[in-house]
Amino acid sequence: MEDRNHPPLEEPLKTIASSPEGTPATQACIGEWLGRSALAASEILDRADEGYVRREGQVVELTDSGTVLALEVVRRDRLAERFEVGESSVAVGSDPPRRPFIAPL
Repeated sequence: MEDRNHPPLEEPLKTIASSPEGTPATQACIGEWLGRSALAASEILDRADEGYVRREGQVVELTDSGTVLALEVVRRDRLAERFEVGESSVAVGSDPPRRPFIAPL
């Protein structure tokens, strides 16, 4: 089974995947979005060049495998956020909220 855990690459890939529509992901933009310098972004992207991103001039795009990994990371993060919100809204020692009964048709 392939190891799908790539923590140093997850944030940059997720950032590229969620770049605003119509805004090309460039090295400078990625650095800005990550709160890092363009040089630091370049070093991060050098690691991601191993099959996850392709660079055409200044534009950085995800490859198919980069897109798959980025979407897995986004999905995992959203599930974790939902779990945290759900856990924090239930008081300790209380029963979980009940759903209303809906009779089948």
